[in-house]
Amino acid sequence: MPISYLSAAQIAALATTTIQTLSTTKMEELTKTQVGALSDTAIGALNASQVSALSATQIKGLTATQIPAFAQNLLFDVDQLQAFSGAQLNALTSTQLAKLDADRLQALSAIQIGAMDATHFTALDATQIAALSTTQLSQLTTTQIAAFSATDLDELSPEKISALTETQIAALPADLVPSLEGSRLSALSTTQLQRMTATQVAALSTTQLRSLSTSITSFGASQLAALSAAQAAALSDAVVEGMSGTQLGALSAEGLSALSATQVAGLTDTQLAGLKPTQLRALSENDLAEFTPAQMRHLSAAQLSALSTTGLNSLAADRVQVFDATQLTALTTTQIAGLTGDDLAEFTPAQVEVLATTQLAALSATSLNSLGRDQVQALTATQLTALTTTQIVSRRCPPRNWRRSAPPRSAR
Repeated sequence: MPISYLSAAQIAALATTTIQTLSTTKMEELTKTQVGALSDTAIGALNASQVSALSATQIKGLTATQIPAFAQNLLFDVDQLQAFSGAQLNALTSTQLAKLDADRLQALSAIQIGAMDATHFTALDATQIAALSTTQLSQLTTTQIAAFSATDLDELSPEKISALTETQIAALPADLVPSLEGSRLSALSTTQLQRMTATQVAALSTTQLRSLSTSITSFGASQLAALSAAQAAALSDAVVEGMSGTQLGALSAEGLSALSATQVAGLTDTQLAGLKPTQLRALSENDLAEFTPAQMRHLSAAQLSALSTTGLNSLAADRVQVFDATQLTALTTTQIAGLTGDDLAEFTPAQVEVLATTQLAALSATSLNSLGRDQVQALTATQLTALTTTQIVSRRCPPRNWRRSAPPRSAR
């Protein structure tokens, strides 16, 4: 009697000893439904020849509980594995997974690989991960990518790194980013770099940043904002030159301060326009000293009014004397009130003439006392009437005897 005549219930009722006596020919006669009806005990009793006799169609009938029941020393062949569903692959035991060599792994479709759950995917060792093709790797889910270990990532060649999608790159654990070095780091495309998360960018070493060179100019605002002072200091002159104003404006105040004097002095008008007032406010006296007179001349009113009192006071005469009327009138009364006599002495008569009455009124009597004859004579009637009684009476001598303009601080 052909064994295919038996119902699923009858197959399930067969004794294990009976199953063990089935020839390979009888095994081949089993239908997919009958194979699925075999008990786990019967499955475990099958020998290597019987298992090898199962066709791809019969394999599809195996249940998730039957898969781990096979003798652990048995191997599924390539054709059988290609018939596995995602659920069947995820039913393999760690021992069965470990027996998947390069040929068997590479026989799995990209869809099958992508269907493996995190538990089973992480059970693959580094050698097995390295055996995956670029097509298979491109189908890995973000959950699988996030489960990568440093050893797994180290096994991927530059070609395989470049085959990862932008979404997969963004899913890499940040603590693995430092292990991307040399040719594997260089293998990242502009699009892949742009999809790195801020956390991943913050994990890049200064050596990696130098290696990326001008590729960094493809970074977006959130990525650049994640750079620390040490990372920003590692940016080459070519990188800074290639950054847009928007990109420079994305740097943290600490990041901007970390740029070298040469880099700051080389910023163009367009780049300067991108700097945020908050960045400029945080700059130290030494940082501001790196700006050239021409650059100071191109700061907007909003940028100039954001400078700290200490920062404004630190500017040398050649920086101060380039400010035009729009810039000067943008100075806050707090900034004006903080000017010392030496600071005010650096103003040209033309600059004194454009100061608003509210600004003049904010000057301390001591600072006002430092004005030279040329500066005093530049004051308009409106400005003079804005001076307070305290400011006027504190003068050491009548206005007509106010001394000539003092030499600027930088000339003393």
